[in-house]
Amino acid sequence: MIALALVAALATPLSTQKPRAAVELGVGGGLGSVAETPTWLVRPWFGVAGFGLDLSLQAPLRLSLDDRTLRERDWDETADLGRVVRFVRLGEAVTVGSLVDVTLGHGTLVRRYHNGIDDDHHRLGVYARLPPDRTGWPVGLEAFVDHVLAPPVLGGRAWYGLADGHFELGGTLALDTWRPTRLTGGQDAVAWPNADFGPLLAAGLDAGWTPWLGQPWAVTATGDLNLRNAGLGLHLGARGHVALADAWRLEAGAELILAGAEYDWAPFDTGWLVDRWRFAGDRARLDDGALAGRLFMIARLQTHAEVGLEYADANAPGRRDLSAWTRLPFERAQVRAFWRQRGRGGVLDGDSAMAAVSTLVPLNRHWSVGGNAARMWRVPAEGEAYAPITEFMLVIEAGTQL
Repeated sequence: MIALALVAALATPLSTQKPRAAVELGVGGGLGSVAETPTWLVRPWFGVAGFGLDLSLQAPLRLSLDDRTLRERDWDETADLGRVVRFVRLGEAVTVGSLVDVTLGHGTLVRRYHNGIDDDHHRLGVYARLPPDRTGWPVGLEAFVDHVLAPPVLGGRAWYGLADGHFELGGTLALDTWRPTRLTGGQDAVAWPNADFGPLLAAGLDAGWTPWLGQPWAVTATGDLNLRNAGLGLHLGARGHVALADAWRLEAGAELILAGAEYDWAPFDTGWLVDRWRFAGDRARLDDGALAGRLFMIARLQTHAEVGLEYADANAPGRRDLSAWTRLPFERAQVRAFWRQRGRGGVLDGDSAMAAVSTLVPLNRHWSVGGNAARMWRVPAEGEAYAPITEFMLVIEAGTQL
C-alpha cells in the first residue's frame, strides 16, 4: 500500500467479504518512487471488529533511500495526523477515512469525488448514507465531509420517492470552503501555492421518472437544474439498465447540458482538489455559456465489480472530458484503475490526465503482493503550479487474525 495522491480509492482496502475477527494485525513493505525519489515503504497496521464497528489504524512510513529519512511532506501538517486512520466503519451507514467515488444523485454536481487526490496534503473524510429502507420513510439522505482536520469540501443530498418509486425528487448542496481564486506566487512552508481564497457553492434540484418497474430492465428520464456560484445549468437526460447473464448489469445513458455563463458541470469530480489550483482564476472556459453533451456506459457484476466509460464535450474551447475506471475485487486478484482527463488538452493528452492503477494478489490467507502506479500532480519545489509526475510502488503484505 502506498498513499499515492491519485489512489485514495486504491489505498483503501477493497470491500470483499472476510471472516470476522476480533483483532487483526499486519505489516506491509515495499519499494518504489515517490516525487522522483527512490522510496522505501513500511506500514504496520492494527484492526478490531465487532458490535457493528470496524476500526483499523496504521503507521505509513515512507523513507527516502537517498538520505534514509522520513519523507517530510508526509508529516508537516496537523492534518497529516489523519494518516494513522486506515478506516473506520459504523455498519453500512458511516465510513471514516478515504472517500472513494462519491456521487450525489445523477452526478451533475458531485461525481466520483476523491478526497485523496493530493498526496502531500492528507485529508481525513466522513461519508454517511441512510437510504429509505433505513430511515423508515420514502426519504433518503447522504452527506460527506472530505476533511475533518482542516477546511473541507462538503456536500449532501436528500431525496423523496413518489408513486411507489416511479418518481424521485432530490436536492443537492455542495461547498468548497477553501477554494483558491487567484495565485499570488510562490508557495508556503508546507507546499501550498500562495493564493487568495473564497468559497465555491453549488446547489441543485433533480428529478427522475421511471415508468416501468419490476423488470430486468429499466429506463429513467432525468432532469437537473443547478446553480454554481452565479452560473446556471440545465441537464436533461435518459439512462437505462438491463440485466445480463451471470449477474452482470449493463447501464448506459446520455445527457444534454445547457450551460450558462460561468457554469461548470460536475465541478466536484475525481480531480477537483488539483484542478482548483491548476485553473485558479481561470474562467475563460465557459464564460459565454455552452451547449454540451455527455455519454456514459457502465458494466457491473452484482455490487462488487464495475467497468465504466464516460465522455463529455461542449461547443466551447477547452472543455472535453474523458473518464474510464474499473474496480474488480475478485478472489484471486483485485484491480482498481482509472483515467480521468479534463481541461484544455486533447482527449488522450497525458499532460492533462490523471491516472492510476492498483493490483492486489492474495498468495494465501496471510500473504499478499500488489503494486500501485499513478500519474499524479504535485507542486514542484522550484515552482508554484501543479505539475504531473509518475510514481509507483511494489508492496508485499502479511496479516493475521487473532
